[in-house]
Amino acid sequence: MRNRRAITPILSGIILMAITIMGGSILYGIQNQVMVAGLSSIELRIIDLKLEKDVNNSCYFQTVFYNSGSESIQEISLKTTLDSGEDFVRKINNFGGELVPRNSTEYFEFLESSNLECGNFTRSNTYSVFVNATSSDSKFSTIKALKIEAVS
Repeated sequence: MRNRRAITPILSGIILMAITIMGGSILYGIQNQVMVAGLSSIELRIIDLKLEKDVNNSCYFQTVFYNSGSESIQEISLKTTLDSGEDFVRKINNFGGELVPRNSTEYFEFLESSNLECGNFTRSNTYSVFVNATSSDSKFSTIKALKIEAVS
């Protein structure tokens, strides 16, 4: 009787190479997805943040944000504590639902002198403003100084 082999060495080599290539392709796909998810970030630059108070005690609040991350921002909120101990909170979403990367948005608000929030800002004081930005799956937070400027 002759010795018979079930698979020839050439055929087994081809099968092993195919398994290696398929395994490498699967690992490359997984690694690529992990890298894309790991490199996406939410980052917000505050270009301008100011509150001006005139001689009639009216306030002009203005801020400009720039999305310097790689994800779209869906909401921005600002919070600081007034001299009265109450919170001054503003939710900013005037950018059409999403602030896409490399775009900016400007927010402006006029507060009359009769507005209690405006009355509780003291000229030339500096307040810490907590800025929070959210995307579909992440959050970004920072603190920015807000100096109340007197204008005539």
